[in-house]
Amino acid sequence: MSSTDAPVAAPSRPLVGATASWLATAIGIPLYGLIALGCALAAAPLANALAPDTAGMEGLAMFVAVAIVNVLIAVIGVPVIAHTLGRWVFARTSHASTRAASRGFAVMGALLAVPLVVFIALGQSLHAVGGLYAALAIGVPCGVTAGLTRAILPWVAATPARRGWVGAIGAAGLFAVVWWAIVVLFGPGF
Repeated sequence: MSSTDAPVAAPSRPLVGATASWLATAIGIPLYGLIALGCALAAAPLANALAPDTAGMEGLAMFVAVAIVNVLIAVIGVPVIAHTLGRWVFARTSHASTRAASRGFAVMGALLAVPLVVFIALGQSLHAVGGLYAALAIGVPCGVTAGLTRAILPWVAATPARRGWVGAIGAAGLFAVVWWAIVVLFGPGF
């Protein structure tokens, strides 16, 4: 067998820059939407149990504020961070193992959520309850989404078919998040 008969693998493009950012955006928007919705729904009974006297508009304001912030994070925050700070962290962690890089992204996501959690906590009459609910409904999804997105990014980038599917799912996820926001804010019969 000569050297010309040997199978030749197609050169793989390194995952850098804009490609990684766009894939992270396409992965992150629907992933954040699902995780944030799940965490917010799971944390709501805890917030209601800790503050049973805040029924009505005061309790509703906390849930609406978190819903608005979650929509803003999914629609604006994920793309902006993926194309700015995410690129910088991706470049710094590109030679690390996937597990280590994912931990770095999870820490980045959780730290970026801290100002939002504090802002919502300070806007509530019961700061501790508002802070706990915001941490569970915003902070946890930010960290988990950033870590999971970085963990599955190499797998998604491996083939054009996966990149295409993720792009389609990302577009559908963006549409779903915006639709959900309209229904939450204006009601189902808007």
